[in-house]
Amino acid sequence: MSVIVSSTAFDTPPVAPILVEGWETSRAARNVVHERLFNADPIVSIRPATTRKGTLRYLFATASAAQACFEMHAAQAVFTVTTTISDELPVTLRYVATDEVKQLLDPETSLVTIIEIPYREAPQ
Repeated sequence: MSVIVSSTAFDTPPVAPILVEGWETSRAARNVVHERLFNADPIVSIRPATTRKGTLRYLFATASAAQACFEMHAAQAVFTVTTTISDELPVTLRYVATDEVKQLLDPETSLVTIIEIPYREAPQ
């Protein structure tokens, strides 16, 4: 599985984690159901869903590559991750970093570094 993370920031080279260690995503449906007095049938307002949001966890073999990814996500930019998931389906996600980007040592091995990024999907 190959992973490439790129940025729209000027002069920022892409980084290549060895693995997307975690990919958690959710999306709010935003539909509204209005219950009515004396009527069993509700009124439903259909609204478009929000863009995806969640947390990405990138695994890096070297501290220098992890640091480059950590610094990359401090820039004012839109990021793109391109990878394949287990069934060989290519996946591309455009996102912006939200909240705190974290850099941590893998607790199981203490040999690899994890970058954890809370994100919100950026529309095309």
